[in-house]
Amino acid sequence: MTVRSLTRTGCLAAAMMGLPALSLAASKPVAPTHNGPGVRTEALDLLKDLRVKADDTAEHAAELQSMIRVPTTTWRTHAAELEALKEDVNAMGQELAQLEKVRGSATPWERKTIDEAAPLLRLMADNTQDAVNRLDDSSGTLWARDYQKYVNNLADESRRLSHSVGQVVKFAKVHDKEKHLESTLGLDAGSL
Repeated sequence: MTVRSLTRTGCLAAAMMGLPALSLAASKPVAPTHNGPGVRTEALDLLKDLRVKADDTAEHAAELQSMIRVPTTTWRTHAAELEALKEDVNAMGQELAQLEKVRGSATPWERKTIDEAAPLLRLMADNTQDAVNRLDDSSGTLWARDYQKYVNNLADESRRLSHSVGQVVKFAKVHDKEKHLESTLGLDAGSL
């Protein structure tokens, strides 16, 4: 084995060691709380954090996609970007675990978003691990079809997650404005 090979394997092994399997098991739900007009839910705050992380992941995945098209990009550069992706995916896994804990107090649209996020995040974790494994197995061939497939999947899934969570955040803002207006005008939405 050459020094280059040992260094490459060591870096990738270190990156792979830090990629734990996501634990997306549901926790016991928290009792629902009353959500009056303009009151923020803990789930919405966590969803906002999840969206920021999904945006970061989408940026890293887009960077990986663009690097695939540049033949002079080294495997080390790919490994570093995959490390950033891995950290993003793990952080989102922690956010999702927190969301599962507050699920019982979440609004119906927040629960729907949590339900949609879980499988996407599982796919992202799988594709990240597969990309890391493929990069390790590729012997420097970064343009292999399966590696590109994993990177493209990551980019697609992170954009979908960001969009899905972003939609519920936008909806919550509109809903809060509507409730605030109803309260300000002394209207009952049921009487309209």
